[in-house]
Amino acid sequence: MASPLLEVPLHIVAIALGHLDTIQQLYPIILSHRIFRDALDDNLHSVARKIIIKQIPANMLPFTITVLKSSRIRGGDHEATSDLLAQLEAACSGTIELALPHPSSLSFSDYGYISRNYAAAESLARSLANEVTPIVTERLKLTRLRPKVTGREGFRLKRAFLRYQLMCNLFCPVEKPFANTVETKENLERFFSTFSPWVNEQLTCAFDYLVRKIRDALDNVFAHDVSWVTNPIPNQNGLKSDSKRREDVQSLLVQGLPLLNSVIRAKTCDERARLLRSDDSPARRRRWYPGLRLKFMTDWGIETERRIDLYRVQELKRLVRPSDSRVDSTSSSSCNIWLGAHRTCSSVDETMWNNDDWMFRECGYVFWDYTSVALNFGSIRRALYVKRPHFKKRDREWRQDDLSRSWTRRNDIRLAGGSGFWPWNGLNFSRIRGLDEETIRELQKKWREEEAGEEDEKLTGIQELFATTA
Repeated sequence: MASPLLEVPLHIVAIALGHLDTIQQLYPIILSHRIFRDALDDNLHSVARKIIIKQIPANMLPFTITVLKSSRIRGGDHEATSDLLAQLEAACSGTIELALPHPSSLSFSDYGYISRNYAAAESLARSLANEVTPIVTERLKLTRLRPKVTGREGFRLKRAFLRYQLMCNLFCPVEKPFANTVETKENLERFFSTFSPWVNEQLTCAFDYLVRKIRDALDNVFAHDVSWVTNPIPNQNGLKSDSKRREDVQSLLVQGLPLLNSVIRAKTCDERARLLRSDDSPARRRRWYPGLRLKFMTDWGIETERRIDLYRVQELKRLVRPSDSRVDSTSSSSCNIWLGAHRTCSSVDETMWNNDDWMFRECGYVFWDYTSVALNFGSIRRALYVKRPHFKKRDREWRQDDLSRSWTRRNDIRLAGGSGFWPWNGLNFSRIRGLDEETIRELQKKWREEEAGEEDEKLTGIQELFATTA
C-alpha cells in the first residue's frame, strides 16, 4: 500500500520544509523519504531562502552575506576585496540594503554555507557568554543590565565572530599566501577603520576567546591522546614554549567558525582529536595568521594622537564610524567601558591590540550592557594585573616527569597498535582501543620494570650524595 505521504502535493511539503530552523536540518529529512527530496528539488530556492530569512535576523544578514561573498574571492584580489568591504560599509550605514543574492547566483551549498556559519557564530556567542558572564561582576566590579544575554549583547557577540571569519577569508586565504602589498594594507585599514575602536575591541575579545579555547583543546589532546605522540618528548613547558604547537593553534584558527565551534563544543578527548587532526592541512602553509592581521588594527586611518581623557563630546563622536550600529553609539556601555578602561592612554592607537588589556578582554568587557560604568578603571586594572588570569593554561601545571612518563607510555601503546585516551595518572586501559589482554599485560610489566629501575637510580643517587658529603 502506498504511503499517505505520497498524496501530499509537493508545494505543500516544500512549505513545511521552509519552517526548519537551519539548512543543516534538511539533510537527514531529504534522505528519509523521496517526497522530501522531490519537494526540495522543485522548490530549492524558495525553501532555502525561507529558512535563511527565518534563521538570521535582518541586522546580521549583511555580515553573513559578506562572509559568503568573501569565500569566493581569491587571495590577492585586492579590487574585489575593496569592493566587498565598501558594500558591507554601505549596508551597515544604511546606504544600501544588502539582501540575499539573486537565486540564480546561489547554490544549495551556498545556502548551507550561510546557515552553517551563522549557526556557528550564534553557538560561539552563546558559549562565550555562558563562560564569561559569571566572572564579569567579580573581576570588573560591574553589574550587567540583565542576567540573560540581551539582544544588543547578542548582536555584538555574533557580529564579532562573523567579522573574524570575514577577516580570515579575505586576509588569511587557504589556497595561496599572498604578499603583504600596499593594496593589502589599504584593505586591512579599511576593514578596521570603518568600525569604532570599541567595536574592533569586540573582535579582539572574540579572537582571544577562540585562542584560549583552541589552545585548551590542543592541550587536552596533547596530554592524553595516543595518536598525537611524536619524538622527541616535548620540553618542560609543553605547548607554551613549543613554537610548532603555537603554530598549530594559529593554523586551526583559520579553519572556519563551524570547525572551531565543533572543537569547542566537543565533549570527549577522542572527538577533539578527530577534529584537530590536521597535520596535512593547507592552512599550515599559510603565511599570515589572524593574530598577525589583527596587529593592523592600529593603522586606523584618522588622527588620534591625543589622551583619551581629554576628548570632548564632539571629538569622541569622531571615533564613531560608518559601520557602527546604534547599540555601539557614544552613549552605549561598550563605548563607555572602553573609555573607562583607557582614559590614561596617550592615543587611540595605544588602546588597540594592547597586551596589557588581557584582564579586561578575558571578561569580554566591551560586549555587555551595564547598569552603570565607572569612569576610571585604573584601580581595577592594577588589582587584576597582580592576579593570574581567571582561565588558567593547562600546560603551566604540567611537571616534566609526568609529561615524559605519559609521552613514553602513549608511544609504547601506539607502537603496540593501540589508540585512544590515556589518563595522566594510573594504568587505566578502559579507553584504549586495539590492544588485546596479552599486550596490555606486557606493557604493564615493562612499565613496572622501568619504574623499579627509576627508583633504583634515585636511591643510588641519594647514596652517592651522602657519600660525597660525609
